[in-house]
Amino acid sequence: MATPWLRLHVSTLDGSHSGIDAGASVLLFQGWIQPTLSIDGGRCSGGDISSMVRVLTRSPRMNPALLRGFAYEYTSAYAGVEMSNDRVALSINLGVTRAKYASQDIQGALEAVTPHGASPSELASPPRLSPAARLVLLVRI
Repeated sequence: MATPWLRLHVSTLDGSHSGIDAGASVLLFQGWIQPTLSIDGGRCSGGDISSMVRVLTRSPRMNPALLRGFAYEYTSAYAGVEMSNDRVALSINLGVTRAKYASQDIQGALEAVTPHGASPSELASPPRLSPAARLVLLVRI
């Protein structure tokens, strides 16, 4: 949804890596060039990512049982500038992202559904704060 001063978005991911993303951007004043403030958040979880990790790390000998499941959550805040006309808007944003992820092997997934409690083979990361950037193209139809 787009208005002259507020933009909201919600999107879903489908397939082996399902998730949801939502966010809002506020345009502080109207004009051809205008400052923006944005916030985004989302959660994603999925299945077997071991083949993707092997390709990205160029390590064909990696044990595929180590990364059978994963989940991550993130929240991002941005400040930026938008250049727009009646049909197209281009926004450049810089900010910070707070992300947290967890990965689980097959044994951990089996242990997690048992009544014994949390799985010792689930690897969770502490939340991390890191720089973020985004480029947004909006085409009005």
